[in-house]
Amino acid sequence: MSKKVLFSSVGGTDPIKYFRDGAMLHILRVYKPDVVYLYLSKHMYNYHITDNRYVYCIEKLGELLNHSFKVHIVERPELEEVQDFDYFYEDFNKVISNIINEYKDYSILLNVSSGTPAMKGALQTMAALSEFKMIPIQVTTPIKRINVHDQNLDDYDVEVNWELNEDNDENFENRCVESKGENQLAAIKKNVVARHIDAYDYVAALSVSNDIRTFLREDLFKLLRAANYRLQLNFSGMDTELKNTAYDILPVKDHERKIILEYLLSLNIKVIKEEYADFIRATTPVIAELFELVLKRICNIDVNRYCDRIKNNNNIVIRRWSREKLSSNPSLLGVLDKHFSGGIKETPLASYHMSVIIDAYCTDMNVINTVADLRNVEQRVRNLTAHEIISVTDEWIKNETGYKSEEIINKLKYLANVSGMNISRELWDSYEDMNKLIKSLL
Repeated sequence: MSKKVLFSSVGGTDPIKYFRDGAMLHILRVYKPDVVYLYLSKHMYNYHITDNRYVYCIEKLGELLNHSFKVHIVERPELEEVQDFDYFYEDFNKVISNIINEYKDYSILLNVSSGTPAMKGALQTMAALSEFKMIPIQVTTPIKRINVHDQNLDDYDVEVNWELNEDNDENFENRCVESKGENQLAAIKKNVVARHIDAYDYVAALSVSNDIRTFLREDLFKLLRAANYRLQLNFSGMDTELKNTAYDILPVKDHERKIILEYLLSLNIKVIKEEYADFIRATTPVIAELFELVLKRICNIDVNRYCDRIKNNNNIVIRRWSREKLSSNPSLLGVLDKHFSGGIKETPLASYHMSVIIDAYCTDMNVINTVADLRNVEQRVRNLTAHEIISVTDEWIKNETGYKSEEIINKLKYLANVSGMNISRELWDSYEDMNKLIKSLL
């Protein structure tokens, strides 16, 4: 059971009136918080100094319930203007913020039935607008109608009132009612989080979610972090985040298919977010990967057989053409030597090498034309965006290549599918499915 703190202003019916609990004492009886803060204006403070009525009844209740209440008195002995909403909203905010900082893992209860209308209204407003989850509690009167204040509070026998309190009976009526209205700030920010998720901006969604963390499940944060790792193609980070959970957000497990699909999905999201320069720059790795797949799956040529694997200064493995290994396939070596002036050099394997081989060995004109189109995109656009400061729009891409970004995506998908990747509509929509899952936790 979580620990609780009650913040309560004190009014004319506290602690006991007409042989029944006032709201403050009744909430303590029902919820048994570990800590209670009593906010005392001038008149209530004077009663406290005179006969200790509030603390006395709390201590007696603790004895009856075999429960310890830690009592803090928030003294405002100079406070006479008790109808100033703005004053209480500001002062309560300061006090309760300090409570939240001191009791970080505690639930915060608010008594919204004691005190003046300004006090109760300020607490209700705070509960509705705070970034921290607080539970406002109302206590109905025993007679189910407005309290009549005709008891002389100056002539108050605290011991007699306690002894005659009918709510001390073990079968007392629970008159506490939690306000059910959703915190309005949390509701607004949940909508903002949902919009960020729909826009694939998981970092922004996490930032806003942190503002209202106490209103949200921890699984939401795990999924948002995992979604961001997925978008970054950081699969190990994603797996670590979702370890020991039942969530599985990747639709494909086969490593080769997973890499291609997830990379294409990340490119598609760049297009959706109109990050066209990033999109164009990011096409090169997947173009090379797909060209290699076409060679392997359609042309039955494994370029790895004709390359040496060498680590560079950054400990990254680079594949370089080996003329010695190419000599084992005179036809292939002849194609490359004929195309490249002076013959094929022992340079790193690149997409333009593979496009030459595809053009020579593939019999499917649709594949040949698609490969040529993508090489044209890579040559005409990628180099410009990499070396010049320019504004890259979808129209600019169309003017330079003859294709809009979505058409380029479709060409990449086509090569993936003819190479056996089988990217179905369901797989292509997997980010939307993941986003729906995350939003279901809001």
